[in-house]
Amino acid sequence: MNIPGGWRTPVGFAANVTAGQTVSGTGNYTPVFVNEPPNAPSNPSPANGTANLSRVNPAFSWTGGDPDSPVTYAFLLGTGPNPDFADPNLVHLVGFGVLSEKSLQLERVLSAGTTHYWKVKVRDEVTGVIVDSPVWQFTTEYSYSDIAAKGLSLEGNVRPGAQVMLSVTATNEGSFPLGGAYVHFYLSRSPGAKEMRLTLPVGIFIGSTQPGGQQVVQFQATLNGLQAGQSFIDAWIDPGAYGQGVENNFANNLQTGASWHCP
Repeated sequence: MNIPGGWRTPVGFAANVTAGQTVSGTGNYTPVFVNEPPNAPSNPSPANGTANLSRVNPAFSWTGGDPDSPVTYAFLLGTGPNPDFADPNLVHLVGFGVLSEKSLQLERVLSAGTTHYWKVKVRDEVTGVIVDSPVWQFTTEYSYSDIAAKGLSLEGNVRPGAQVMLSVTATNEGSFPLGGAYVHFYLSRSPGAKEMRLTLPVGIFIGSTQPGGQQVVQFQATLNGLQAGQSFIDAWIDPGAYGQGVENNFANNLQTGASWHCP
């Protein structure tokens, strides 16, 4: 009798025989199915210990599966050495019931120069048995954007209520793209004070700037509020949410232009 994989002979029929004897029996014979557990996920990509992994939209894959049942996976990525569902250091989590493929690509930017730990759980969708992979780790590349305000200039006659053309160049001096930023111009009584905003509160949006790239921003401003004495124009580039975890040097985001004296 051929017994397919995963099936076992039931207890209930046994006989002692000696050489030359023939033993026969009658009755109902019902094989018993035994569900095999899932295969532990292995062969990770990126390989365990990978260094300088790209921070942008990293891709992950592994091998796994189950000999006789459908499965789903849970993916856990964190900055602590023991990623699990209750780990407060998790930075990305995909729970069971969503991921049936043995691969995943994140759509996010990871922290720079940081060791990340990840593992995969596989669940047998028939029995509910869960098997964990080992914990794997990698380190992201140390790269940041560094947007700098340069070449601030003013064209026009400086007097109260006059319209002048302001210009500044936003240059990415870092090694990582910046997704966007907002440029603000201010009129100030002291350098860098950012006292009176000349642009709208939201600022002037500039799009993605690659390393080494630059964008010239111009704005026609009205010098309302200009008072007697010395005044300055400030240009401030604010990366806002685009700079979170992406830019680490904000000292050069502000530039103050030449001053003038208004009688």
